[in-house]
Amino acid sequence: MNSVQRRVKGEIVDVRFSKRRGVYMYEFKMLTPEGRYRHVYVNAKTIRILRK
Repeated sequence: MNSVQRRVKGEIVDVRFSKRRGVYMYEFKMLTPEGRYRHVYVNAKTIRILRK
């Protein structure tokens, strides 16, 4: 989680684990410093950000 917060500015408010298109991933719901919500998807195996 810390690596996601370092790369994407904001506070993590929710985390979900799911499988999409055969890939296990974490979906982070983040609150940006501007007060907006943003969803960040991270590959669970490689810890690579798939989509911001």
